[in-house]
Amino acid sequence: YIVEDAYEQVRNAIVALLGEYDSFLDAQHADMRYSDTPVGASIGEYLADVYQQVGNLLGIVRQSNDAAIPTAIGRCRSYFAEYWGNRLIAAAGALHELRYGEVYRMLEEENDEEEN
Repeated sequence: YIVEDAYEQVRNAIVALLGEYDSFLDAQHADMRYSDTPVGASIGEYLADVYQQVGNLLGIVRQSNDAAIPTAIGRCRSYFAEYWGNRLIAAAGALHELRYGEVYRMLEEENDEEEN
């Protein structure tokens, strides 16, 4: 199973890799029901949440406990529907924006100017 230290290692590695670009606004966050402004989120935290859920499922599968596998898959599907599926989609959207959005284009322009 994914313990807190492993979760934090994954989260911290992603945050360190992305630096200032780790933060994004998540308009789909559950807290948006109570607010009219987007909620700040972390790509590293969201992806670590997904890692934890999938890792826990794989831990049960690795144990080859045939009786526990259907329950683990059901729990994983339930958590996906209720929680980490939205986080995965939000993080993927933020990563897509980093790669193909305005920030990426600005960085590309800066690199082009430095090369010239």
